[in-house]
Amino acid sequence: MDNIFRHFADVDESHSGIRLDTFLADFPYEEFDVSFAPSRSRIQKWISLGSVKVNGETVTGKSHRLKAGDRVGVEFPIDSGIETPPPENLNIPVVFEDDFIMVIDKPPGITSHPTYNAMTGSVVNFLYYRKMKLPLGSHPLRPGIVHRLDKNTSGLMIVAKTDRSMSNIIDMIKLRKVERNYLAIVFGNPPMDSGKIDLPIGRHERDRKKMAVMRSGNRGRPARTHYRVITRFPGFSLISCKLDTGRTHQIRVHLKHIGYPVAGDPKYGGRKAQERVDKILKGMSKKMAGYQKIENSLNKIAGIITSDNIHLLHAAKLSFPHPVTGETVSFKAEPHRKFLDVMNLLKTLPYEEAGNAV
Repeated sequence: MDNIFRHFADVDESHSGIRLDTFLADFPYEEFDVSFAPSRSRIQKWISLGSVKVNGETVTGKSHRLKAGDRVGVEFPIDSGIETPPPENLNIPVVFEDDFIMVIDKPPGITSHPTYNAMTGSVVNFLYYRKMKLPLGSHPLRPGIVHRLDKNTSGLMIVAKTDRSMSNIIDMIKLRKVERNYLAIVFGNPPMDSGKIDLPIGRHERDRKKMAVMRSGNRGRPARTHYRVITRFPGFSLISCKLDTGRTHQIRVHLKHIGYPVAGDPKYGGRKAQERVDKILKGMSKKMAGYQKIENSLNKIAGIITSDNIHLLHAAKLSFPHPVTGETVSFKAEPHRKFLDVMNLLKTLPYEEAGNAV
């Protein structure tokens, strides 16, 4: 029996009237890495071959206009010639595993899945190493991956081991039954203790490897991020974020847009740590008590943040109904070493506790 790739998405109000091929330029890859998106010619070939359905009916016209509420599906046999990623014994802690799902604590620096140009160093390579039973209806380059974390974001991920669990988890994510809580160290101090960022996200107009908040009138998918400030430090804040949606790079894009980028993030404004530290120190009197200690700590923090491309964003909590038993399962994971090193130095500075995680 052929290995069949299947994926579905519902058309929302923001995409009403859009052409089918244009809609598929972002779908079904928004849950995955931006670079994995197919070419427009491949999308049009899918349509012409009858691999795309709208509301269960095959549509072969690339210019077919979609309306809000339409359900678009892509379904086709996976090319048997696609190379299977090589197994790798990566250091990825398994937090939970049964016959239906696995929950892992992904370290930073490991991608969620390989791409055609980079076939190693991913969670999927680790899954093949473990010789896991994986869903038949999934692509060989991302078997069982129902949601992803960016390469340099650490923390909890769900992996589906059967078609049933994969389908159920995808539906739960869409229905917001999967609760995902993140911790982030950001530049700056948000004036409000908490807030909601409700701004659509789409491909950057000039750099297709980046995402951006879409200006009025431009194409983008709805995206909502709730945030709460936990602790304020000089020039930095520890915040928690909770997702209503799971757009690519969502937290990083939203926090940059409101002026508080994730520290260490080279793609979205979080690299110039030393410049920020210098500005903080200029605003302080060298005669103030403890100035030397503050200066030393801030300079060490800047050095750690810029020592590599790891940004300080961590998927710390995960809670969802088990896709087979229905029982609520919850998991926690401590941040990685770099995150903790920065936090330990921040705690040597004057700080203000603002609240608990969302």
